[in-house]
Amino acid sequence: MTIATTTTTRSLTVERIGDVDLTFTERGTGGPFVILHGGAGPLSVSGFADLLAETEQVRVIAPTHPGFGGTPRPDALDSIRGLAALYVALLDELELTDVTVIGNSIGGWIAAEMALRGSPRLTRVVLVDAVGIDVAGHPVADFFSLTMDQVPDGAGSAGCHGRQPSRACGLRWNAVDGRSDVTRASQRDRGAGPRPVGRKRSDRRP
Repeated sequence: MTIATTTTTRSLTVERIGDVDLTFTERGTGGPFVILHGGAGPLSVSGFADLLAETEQVRVIAPTHPGFGGTPRPDALDSIRGLAALYVALLDELELTDVTVIGNSIGGWIAAEMALRGSPRLTRVVLVDAVGIDVAGHPVADFFSLTMDQVPDGAGSAGCHGRQPSRACGLRWNAVDGRSDVTRASQRDRGAGPRPVGRKRSDRRP
């Protein structure tokens, strides 16, 4: 059975950021699941969203992070915390309850920030290969400084002592950085998305 997918864009107002146009897809009916994609863009999670809606009989909402896939992004939306606030505003706008948020890669970082905001609409968070979480005693790997031989074990200049950077080294991704206007776009889907350059100081918690 094929589940129909609809695409919607809504304007949401986020404190300290202003109005943000957010595009998201919806498929299925039932308990709400929100899927947050990583740096590979929204198409990287569309197959999983289809499968989840078809097999579990749930409602799956998959936003496109502003700036990805050619979508607009206001200059004030320049942090993971801001993206988390945006998606909490989406939960409010759609009047969702008992929500499960699944975040992959940078989407996992956003999901973790959403959990810290304490929204009563959010019940569960699932982190899939999430980045952005500090691990005490392990330096952060700059992924783009690694050679192909170093990627599997995080050795060499990353200073991760043979551990995988995405795990023990706390590999972190910067939020969409409008101030330095750094982007890494794929030919297919990515648009003006984030670049892995290390976590911004403004996103750190005391």
